[in-house]
Amino acid sequence: MAKRMAWLLALTAAAVVLAGALNSDNARVASRLVEYENGRVAANVLGLLPLVKAPVMDGVIREGEWDAAAGAAAMRDFDTGLLLPSGKTALLRGGYDAENLYFLLVIPWGRPQVAKRDLDSMEIFRDGEVAEWMFATEGMKEPRNVAVSASGSMTDRVGTDAGFTSGAEWAVGGEARAAWLRQCGWRAPFHFIECRIPRASLGVQGEEFRFNLFHIGGGKQMTLAPVRKSAAEVENFVRVRLLREGCGFLASGLGNPSEGSFGIAGLTLPRGVSDAQTKIELLSFKRGSRFREDTGYDEVDGALEVFSRAAKGTWRRLKYEARNERCDWFELTLWGNGQVLMQLNGPLALRPPLTVAVCNYPSRRRVEATVTGRSVRGAVTLEALDAGGMAVWSGTATADKTLAVDCRDWKSGVYKMRAKAGEGASALVAEAEFRVR
Repeated sequence: MAKRMAWLLALTAAAVVLAGALNSDNARVASRLVEYENGRVAANVLGLLPLVKAPVMDGVIREGEWDAAAGAAAMRDFDTGLLLPSGKTALLRGGYDAENLYFLLVIPWGRPQVAKRDLDSMEIFRDGEVAEWMFATEGMKEPRNVAVSASGSMTDRVGTDAGFTSGAEWAVGGEARAAWLRQCGWRAPFHFIECRIPRASLGVQGEEFRFNLFHIGGGKQMTLAPVRKSAAEVENFVRVRLLREGCGFLASGLGNPSEGSFGIAGLTLPRGVSDAQTKIELLSFKRGSRFREDTGYDEVDGALEVFSRAAKGTWRRLKYEARNERCDWFELTLWGNGQVLMQLNGPLALRPPLTVAVCNYPSRRRVEATVTGRSVRGAVTLEALDAGGMAVWSGTATADKTLAVDCRDWKSGVYKMRAKAGEGASALVAEAEFRVR
């Protein structure tokens, strides 16, 4: 395993490589940026491995049962399109054999207590928690759906037509005996849904199909695919590839990708494999950015940061912080032995490095200051300055916590709250004006 992280590129319209044409690394990145031009977004990709032994659909996760099933904790908030941070997203694992597709969905809260309903009843969508697997192959305009609720009830349909029969087998449970859950940071309470679906009923006979997992529960809606107006938007589904052989990957955590704070953890599959050549590449960029080749240098018009890491075996935790606030998108790619195992992308909403906000409460004769920022570590120095720039108060604050300041002895007028984190040339400073009456 490589012992250090390495930047390949850190570009914000800066020239870094002297060349007559793009070098191989930059040429590959340039080919990815093209996928995001003119408002387009590249498809998300997930590779599944064949399972030697089929998991049993009995509501129990046994040791070794899902070990070769690839997947990721990478669900999105349906309303915003942002990937959910680790700890707030469900974990999906999947695999296949000649006859069936197999899926395991682990949900990070306890199972709701709901009475079981009749089979194939649309009423399960009133159960408060439902997971719906959605499949489409070439030419399909409406996906074939299998929905399972927390009550253990199931309905299968095409669109609103309940005449479709999937032949699915499923179970809902909370008993987990497998060590990988603990290794991936899962602690009670949680519950899971496991599902086996015959490939023939879905029309999945080739090596690729389109897929989405839509989940309602916990007061929110999660989706695997970057759908926008409807969970059934086939054109935006994830492209699932059935890998014939090789290694897979379980991305058990991604950090908080949508805010540019990546903490990528996971295991190569099957577990214990010693010859897996794995690689991760992470792009954060402004959509529409591209390389220029007419200047004698590899230059970028726009904004781009690239982080890459190769390893032999597995990762425990890779950390990377996107810093260029002009970047509005990211793409994360995982390779195993030269083939793409997973490719995710989504919007970035980077928080500023440091901000300070002040609320004034005249009736209480106090102001309240709140410091936030993605780069804030430890205590932040606060200073209140009057109109002449003289300090009338100073103190320290902690990020994301509100500090009350007594201003009864201050004269009426306009003041400025200055926040400072760090020292020297690398110090961060933010200011906010407010009025005291």
